[in-house]
Amino acid sequence: LVNKVYLFRGVSHDLLFQLVSEMKAEYFPPREDVILQNEAPTDFYILVTGSVDLVDHKNGIEQIVREANPGELVGEIGVLCYRPQLFTIRTKKLCQLLRLNRNSFLSIIQSNVGDGTVIMNNLLQYLKEQKDHVMQGVLRETENMLARGRLDLPLTLCFAATRGDDLLLHQLLRRGLDPNESDNNGWSALVCNRSRHLSFCFFSSR
Repeated sequence: LVNKVYLFRGVSHDLLFQLVSEMKAEYFPPREDVILQNEAPTDFYILVTGSVDLVDHKNGIEQIVREANPGELVGEIGVLCYRPQLFTIRTKKLCQLLRLNRNSFLSIIQSNVGDGTVIMNNLLQYLKEQKDHVMQGVLRETENMLARGRLDLPLTLCFAATRGDDLLLHQLLRRGLDPNESDNNGWSALVCNRSRHLSFCFFSSR
């Protein structure tokens, strides 16, 4: 189940093993609020059985945005982008969910930088595929935070070079990342840079 979740597609088996070992199975009765809108992002969940509603509260009125079903994630955007949770997550029936704590998740990712890049790519692709204005706003904010190096996920220089993001490249180089270091596919930032015919003069200035 975990390897089929959109966020973890393409990550290493070692990372999946570490993540699964940190997940806690929890059960919630019908009409239970698992996550509250605007609360601090401490955990995210994979829905194993049952279904939940994503509920938006505006001016004292509740609106169901959509339903999430087994195999889907809830709460991950708040955790990854470190922003208040977007929606209240409310069970529709008895549900089993796998809970993953934010601190535990980030601790694992910090030692798996290549996988962190895969996860960020998966998140950005997911946000780009969403058509509603809320998710488009989240995408813009995430791209902005990414460029300023404000996200907690570890990223490779090749990720920044492939995106053509010179601001992010500057941020990562200042942290001491090696432009010759290879990612999970054996590509270095310099190779990624050349493959896209980009010209980042600060590579040669290091």
